[in-house]
Amino acid sequence: MYDTALRRAVAESIQVDRDGPGDEVTTTLLRDIRVQAIVQWAAARVVRIDGDGGAPESYGEYIARLRTDEGRSDDQNLREAVRLYRLASVINDGPLKLVSEELNVSISTATRMMNRARVAGLVDEETGREVYVQAREQQLREQATGPVVGPGSSGPSVSR
Repeated sequence: MYDTALRRAVAESIQVDRDGPGDEVTTTLLRDIRVQAIVQWAAARVVRIDGDGGAPESYGEYIARLRTDEGRSDDQNLREAVRLYRLASVINDGPLKLVSEELNVSISTATRMMNRARVAGLVDEETGREVYVQAREQQLREQATGPVVGPGSSGPSVSR
Protein backbone atom coordinates (compact mmCIF):
# COMPACT_ATOMS: atom_id res chain seq x y z
CA MET A 1 0.00 0.00 0.00
CA TYR A 2 1.14 3.59 -0.60
CA ASP A 3 1.51 5.66 2.57
CA THR A 4 0.99 9.35 1.76
CA ALA A 5 2.74 10.48 4.96
CA LEU A 6 5.87 8.42 4.17
CA ARG A 7 5.49 8.99 0.39
CA ARG A 8 6.36 5.38 -0.42
CA ALA A 9 5.06 1.84 -0.54
CA VAL A 10 4.84 0.08 2.82
CA ALA A 11 3.76 -3.30 4.14
CA GLU A 12 0.42 -2.84 5.89
CA SER A 13 0.39 -6.34 7.30
CA ILE A 14 2.27 -9.59 6.90
CA GLN A 15 0.84 -13.08 6.91
CA VAL A 16 2.99 -16.19 6.77
CA ASP A 17 1.35 -19.51 5.98
CA ARG A 18 2.92 -22.91 6.20
CA ASP A 19 3.39 -24.87 2.96
CA GLY A 20 1.19 -27.74 4.07
CA PRO A 21 0.96 -30.72 6.40
CA GLY A 22 4.26 -31.42 8.13
CA ASP A 23 5.52 -27.82 7.77
CA GLU A 24 5.36 -25.08 10.35
CA VAL A 25 6.06 -21.37 10.68
CA THR A 26 9.19 -21.03 12.80
CA THR A 27 11.20 -18.13 14.14
CA THR A 28 13.96 -19.12 11.70
CA LEU A 29 11.51 -18.76 8.79
CA LEU A 30 10.32 -15.40 10.11
CA ARG A 31 13.91 -14.13 10.43
CA ASP A 32 14.56 -15.07 6.80
CA ILE A 33 11.63 -13.06 5.45
CA ARG A 34 12.89 -9.83 3.92
CA VAL A 35 9.85 -7.57 4.19
CA GLN A 36 11.57 -4.65 2.47
CA ALA A 37 12.47 -6.78 -0.56
CA ILE A 38 8.88 -8.04 -0.82
CA VAL A 39 7.52 -4.49 -0.67
CA GLN A 40 9.96 -3.38 -3.41
CA TRP A 41 9.10 -6.37 -5.59
CA ALA A 42 5.34 -5.83 -5.24
CA ALA A 43 5.47 -2.06 -5.66
CA ALA A 44 7.55 -2.35 -8.83
CA ARG A 45 4.82 -4.54 -10.31
CA VAL A 46 1.90 -2.21 -9.58
CA VAL A 47 3.42 1.25 -10.03
CA ARG A 48 2.70 3.11 -13.29
CA ILE A 49 4.93 5.87 -14.64
CA ASP A 50 3.33 8.79 -16.46
CA GLY A 51 5.29 9.60 -19.58
CA ASP A 52 5.49 12.98 -21.24
CA GLY A 53 2.01 12.94 -22.77
CA GLY A 54 1.96 9.19 -23.41
CA ALA A 55 0.07 6.37 -21.75
CA PRO A 56 1.29 5.30 -18.30
CA GLU A 57 3.97 2.59 -18.42
CA SER A 58 4.72 -0.25 -16.05
CA TYR A 59 8.04 -0.15 -14.19
CA GLY A 60 9.52 -2.78 -16.53
CA GLU A 61 8.30 -1.00 -19.69
CA TYR A 62 9.65 2.33 -18.48
CA ILE A 63 13.09 0.95 -17.59
CA ALA A 64 13.30 -0.97 -20.90
CA ARG A 65 12.40 2.17 -22.89
CA LEU A 66 14.82 4.29 -20.88
CA ARG A 67 17.70 1.88 -21.54
CA THR A 68 17.13 1.88 -25.31
CA ASP A 69 16.60 5.65 -25.67
CA GLU A 70 20.12 7.00 -26.15
CA GLY A 71 19.36 10.29 -27.89
CA ARG A 72 18.23 12.26 -24.85
CA SER A 73 19.33 15.85 -24.33
CA ASP A 74 20.82 17.03 -21.03
CA ASP A 75 17.44 18.53 -20.11
CA GLN A 76 15.66 15.24 -20.88
CA ASN A 77 18.25 13.33 -18.83
CA LEU A 78 17.64 15.69 -15.93
CA ARG A 79 13.88 15.07 -16.15
CA GLU A 80 14.46 11.30 -16.32
CA ALA A 81 16.72 11.56 -13.25
CA VAL A 82 13.88 13.26 -11.36
CA ARG A 83 11.41 10.60 -12.51
CA LEU A 84 13.80 7.78 -11.53
CA TYR A 85 14.53 9.38 -8.15
CA ARG A 86 10.84 9.72 -7.33
CA LEU A 87 10.12 6.20 -8.62
CA ALA A 88 12.84 4.71 -6.42
CA SER A 89 11.51 6.64 -3.43
CA VAL A 90 8.00 5.30 -4.02
CA ILE A 91 9.06 1.66 -4.37
CA ASN A 92 11.41 1.99 -1.41
CA ASP A 93 14.66 1.57 -3.34
CA GLY A 94 17.83 3.70 -3.23
CA PRO A 95 16.98 6.82 -5.28
CA LEU A 96 20.51 7.91 -6.21
CA LYS A 97 21.49 4.31 -6.87
CA LEU A 98 18.64 3.86 -9.37
CA VAL A 99 19.45 7.17 -11.11
CA SER A 100 23.12 6.14 -11.29
CA GLU A 101 22.39 2.65 -12.64
CA GLU A 102 19.73 3.56 -15.20
CA LEU A 103 21.40 6.69 -16.57
CA ASN A 104 24.81 4.98 -16.43
CA VAL A 105 26.47 7.73 -14.40
CA SER A 106 28.42 7.72 -11.15
CA ILE A 107 26.67 8.28 -7.83
CA SER A 108 28.42 11.66 -7.64
CA THR A 109 27.03 12.67 -11.03
CA ALA A 110 23.55 11.44 -10.04
CA THR A 111 23.81 13.61 -6.93
CA ARG A 112 24.84 16.66 -8.97
CA MET A 113 22.01 16.02 -11.46
CA MET A 114 19.44 15.92 -8.67
CA ASN A 115 20.89 19.11 -7.16
CA ARG A 116 20.55 20.84 -10.54
CA ALA A 117 16.96 19.57 -10.77
CA ARG A 118 16.23 20.89 -7.27
CA VAL A 119 17.68 24.31 -8.09
CA ALA A 120 15.75 24.37 -11.39
CA GLY A 121 12.50 23.66 -9.53
CA LEU A 122 11.92 20.28 -11.20
CA VAL A 123 11.28 18.47 -7.90
CA ASP A 124 8.58 19.03 -5.31
CA GLU A 125 9.49 20.46 -1.91
CA GLU A 126 9.65 17.11 -0.06
CA THR A 127 11.84 15.51 -2.72
CA GLY A 128 13.96 18.66 -2.80
CA ARG A 129 14.68 18.29 0.92
CA GLU A 130 15.57 14.61 0.41
CA VAL A 131 17.91 15.56 -2.44
CA TYR A 132 19.59 18.27 -0.37
CA VAL A 133 20.17 15.91 2.57
CA GLN A 134 21.46 13.10 0.35
CA ALA A 135 23.73 15.50 -1.55
CA ARG A 136 25.23 16.75 1.71
CA GLU A 137 25.78 13.17 2.92
CA GLN A 138 27.43 12.33 -0.42
CA GLN A 139 29.74 15.35 -0.09
CA LEU A 140 30.81 14.28 3.39
CA ARG A 141 31.44 10.69 2.20
CA GLU A 142 33.54 11.93 -0.73
CA GLN A 143 35.58 14.15 1.55
CA ALA A 144 36.32 11.12 3.70
CA THR A 145 36.80 8.47 1.02
CA GLY A 146 36.97 10.07 -2.44
CA PRO A 147 34.28 9.93 -5.17
CA VAL A 148 32.01 6.90 -5.42
CA VAL A 149 32.02 5.26 -8.84
CA GLY A 150 28.79 3.76 -10.15
CA PRO A 151 28.42 0.48 -12.04
CA GLY A 152 29.70 0.48 -15.60
CA SER A 153 31.58 3.70 -14.98
CA SER A 154 35.32 4.11 -15.29
CA GLY A 155 35.36 6.96 -12.80
CA PRO A 156 33.63 10.16 -11.78
CA SER A 157 31.89 12.07 -14.56
CA VAL A 158 33.09 15.54 -15.39
CA SER A 159 31.04 18.08 -17.34
CA ARG A 160 32.89 20.15 -19.91
